[in-house]
Amino acid sequence: MSTLQDLFSNPEIFRVLGFLALVSLGVLFVLGLTDRVVVFNDGLDLGYCLGIFLVPVAAFFYLEAGAPHGDYAEAARNSYYASTSVNLTIWISLLLALGCAAATIVISITQNGLVIGLPISIFKILTTVLVLAVIAVYFFEKFRTKRRSIFETVVFGGLIGWIVSRLVNGERFRQRQSNTI
Repeated sequence: MSTLQDLFSNPEIFRVLGFLALVSLGVLFVLGLTDRVVVFNDGLDLGYCLGIFLVPVAAFFYLEAGAPHGDYAEAARNSYYASTSVNLTIWISLLLALGCAAATIVISITQNGLVIGLPISIFKILTTVLVLAVIAVYFFEKFRTKRRSIFETVVFGGLIGWIVSRLVNGERFRQRQSNTI
């Protein structure tokens, strides 16, 4: 059984994930540019969508930070990960992630109606999880192999910021609707 690190270090899987992220991001981006549907209503909606991925990742890092480390810590790590508090943390993080997913779906349906809102919410969730996974793998791989240049980081961050600003279009959508009436 391969670990998550082995899975993401495989260049073919990274390319497939990157392609899927690019396609789903492209669909949402085009919808966000046209302002004919609400992609992300506001920052809270975006936060819920990010929480689907970030809450379990934060729980993982929290649990990993508390786990015993060292050459002879395997038995202690097994005991630690079998403890009730660790299992409770995992379940709470998964329930919070599911709550974030439910909020994302409800907001999408509320803003766009059932027929358009449900597919939009699925694309939002898929895009957010895939894009964050690709970004994480990219930066962890860059961190391992070489130091990133400041220019590369600023350009990448600026591009992500601009794309997100186009996707958070609830206010622009409502303005467009009020201008057409």
